[in-house]
Amino acid sequence: MEAVTSVEGDFIFIHHPKCWIALRAVNTSFEDGSREFSEKVSVKSLVYTLKDGSLPMIMEVAAPGDYAGFPAFKKAAKGARLISRNGTHEYQSLSGATFSMSDDRS
Repeated sequence: MEAVTSVEGDFIFIHHPKCWIALRAVNTSFEDGSREFSEKVSVKSLVYTLKDGSLPMIMEVAAPGDYAGFPAFKKAAKGARLISRNGTHEYQSLSGATFSMSDDRS
């Protein structure tokens, strides 16, 4: 049972047989962090970091039965509403709940 990971712009998608995960970088992007963490990681693995580590990241998780397929989950995650103004970010999750967060992590 192996997960498949893909990086698509400001998203990392993980397709696992038991769950699907979307990681969304808020107003930044992901970059290869393997050099920075190569000595800290004991097994060969994918390592990504946020290009601007001071900005938040959003995670959405779904069961495979929640969507018609993985492409539908990815489309929903990419289409989720995110509004950023003056360091405050308002996000409408896939469940419909709205969350607000600030760059200062409050």
